[in-house]
Amino acid sequence: MIKKTKTYRGELIASMEYLAKRKNVIFLGQSVLYSGNAIYNTLETIKKNKKLEMPVMEDTQMGISIGLAMNG
Repeated sequence: MIKKTKTYRGELIASMEYLAKRKNVIFLGQSVLYSGNAIYNTLETIKKNKKLEMPVMEDTQMGISIGLAMNG
């Protein structure tokens, strides 16, 4: 039996792909749709319609996230 080596990056990508399968999950923030940091690389395989690119406005991102969570 060959043991498959797992990497931290690979596990992050697998986790994002797992979450993306859920109908009520979207990814929002900066560098989710366009490259700019390492986080983008973990979302490369996620469809564009599941990602919402935001400007650097953490308070607004948090407010939107809370509103989305409250709405299901």
